[in-house]
Amino acid sequence: MRELKLWAKTFVCVFFFSAIAGAQVTTGTISGTVIDSSGAVIPGATLILKSVEKGFSRTVSTDASGRYRAPDLGLGSYEITVEAAGFQTVIRSGITLTVGREAVVDFTLQVGAITQTVTVTGEAPLVQTANATVAALVDEREMRQLPLNGRSFADLTSIQPGVTSDLEIAAGPTQAVYTGGGGAARRSIGGTKPQQSTYLLDGIEISTPSEGMPATSVLGEQLGVEAIREFTLLQSNYGAQYGRASGGVVNAVTQSGNNSVHGSVFEFLRNEKLDARDYFLDPRLPKAPLKRNQFGAALGGPIRRDRTFFFLNYEGVRQSAGTSFLGTVLTPETRQGNITACPAGQTTCSPQQAIVTKTLPVDQNIVPLMNLLPLPNGSYRNEGVADYSAVPRWQAHENYGIVRIDHQLSAKDSLFGRFTKDESARTDQYLLLTPEPFTGFQVGGYVLATLSETHVFSSSVLNTFRVDFTRRNDLLFYNYTQGGD
Repeated sequence: MRELKLWAKTFVCVFFFSAIAGAQVTTGTISGTVIDSSGAVIPGATLILKSVEKGFSRTVSTDASGRYRAPDLGLGSYEITVEAAGFQTVIRSGITLTVGREAVVDFTLQVGAITQTVTVTGEAPLVQTANATVAALVDEREMRQLPLNGRSFADLTSIQPGVTSDLEIAAGPTQAVYTGGGGAARRSIGGTKPQQSTYLLDGIEISTPSEGMPATSVLGEQLGVEAIREFTLLQSNYGAQYGRASGGVVNAVTQSGNNSVHGSVFEFLRNEKLDARDYFLDPRLPKAPLKRNQFGAALGGPIRRDRTFFFLNYEGVRQSAGTSFLGTVLTPETRQGNITACPAGQTTCSPQQAIVTKTLPVDQNIVPLMNLLPLPNGSYRNEGVADYSAVPRWQAHENYGIVRIDHQLSAKDSLFGRFTKDESARTDQYLLLTPEPFTGFQVGGYVLATLSETHVFSSSVLNTFRVDFTRRNDLLFYNYTQGGD
């Protein structure tokens, strides 16, 4: 009985969780038809699909109808060699696979010796005819070259039609979910609720259904512009392989190494001394301070040529900023029960010009609360208040890192592993109704790990096994120390 229960639990886990995690699309597919010059199909033709960057190859054959299909191919450029007895060999290059794409590449072979070779260079048709998915691709060029304030890759979803960003709303009507400072990262795709969207990284879900946003930092950012190769934004008509999403799907794939050593080093600087004054900022307020440094490096290449590759990326953020604040607080006289106002006809006046319009008793229970308010530092106004301006400061830091290893075990087996870690923290200064040294402290972080193995049984059957680990750590608490307490 105990063994039966164990087998039942195992079946449930494999059946349900593999449907969510294991069937996600992180690769591409090449398919098509091979015919001769008269239009007759050629069964049994051999096609060798070779990755230009990594040297991997896959061999498939056409079926009785002259069709072939090579699923689950790694992303990048491919060269296809087609051979058939009695026909010239055709080599076609320039075919680029992007995440989730099915490139339809048809071949027409000419009669001749198999030793004769015809070389063709040209991309496959970009119009997607293999399915009816409404999707948009953000490719490597857009990831690297589009201006991106904060370098949060998920912000690039906003350039697509039907996406609404900066939804500063709660996760649900009865929830008070702390989202790691990333409320601005909540997005509606195609008019659906944010929590109906799904974010995938290398085929693994990295979003929580209650929040509808990916793993993020206390700055509300998803770093990794150097680490993310590309992503597709699927809005509707996508397949069941994308799991339980009822809204949009953001399907991202990380970078991997190849046979050439490649890398980058970067530093982005922002400083208030380089900024113009906000045109709408009240002239009584100073320009808000800002110092932001965002830096990092990426490196990828071969460990063993044509077989094992690595990719590393680190990115750090150091930010110190403030927000100009202008409000009103009780005057010192009002706190004593003497309600102040300005002379008749004036809305503002100096403390010396202010007059007492009436006197009221002060409830001693409210005195401790009034003492938490700062004293005014600006003009007096009517109704017992005066202007108060300040620039509350906040500081934050973030460290993001990723390691990925790809390995070709054999002609039929390949695997990759990826580990991602992000740690961030933010300290905010509070001004009103709090003791002066009172601060808010936010801690955010997440760990994402994935291991995937693919085995090709035949030209038409393959299996991908994928397991992952995800952990989030989002905390919000307050700190008050005075007199050594």
